[in-house]
Amino acid sequence: LVDMIDLELFTGDDQVKETVAYAHAHDVKVVMSNHDFHKTPEAEEIIARLRKMQSFDADIPKIALMPQSTSDVLTLLAATLE
Repeated sequence: LVDMIDLELFTGDDQVKETVAYAHAHDVKVVMSNHDFHKTPEAEEIIARLRKMQSFDADIPKIALMPQSTSDVLTLLAATLE
């Protein structure tokens, strides 16, 4: 058995809901992740993605981005303060 799974946020809403419910029913924690290996979205988009993870009852929300500048890093930091 596993203690935790990592589930991609944009797998499809129904699939995400079903997988989270199944995992939690079996005492498995859910890391919900989103990866953007090309850019860093605007802070509002980062916040929206993290809030969507919360709405799906993720135990640990995770976002992985590709900062191209100091400004991108500051955008991510500002978003995580929300």
